[in-house]
Amino acid sequence: MSPVDKQGVTCILWVSDTAFITTGPKHIKFWTKTGRSVNARRGKFVEVSTVGLALPNGVSILGTVKGNLLMYKNGQLSGKPLQSH
Repeated sequence: MSPVDKQGVTCILWVSDTAFITTGPKHIKFWTKTGRSVNARRGKFVEVSTVGLALPNGVSILGTVKGNLLMYKNGQLSGKPLQSH
């Protein structure tokens, strides 16, 4: 069992030296590190993601197990899933 989420983590995406994203079967969390403190906030979960890309403008793109792309802007879901294949 993961201390991040009881269901486990399927993807970790580093956004910066002080921020990262985790996804799992039932969650997406946006994490920030300040000093020795690490805090998470939940994002809107759509489907399980296994791969991702963080862009310097605050946009994160996640690929799902169903072949869709999800775009998050500053931790908020931006639009509907884009079917990629």
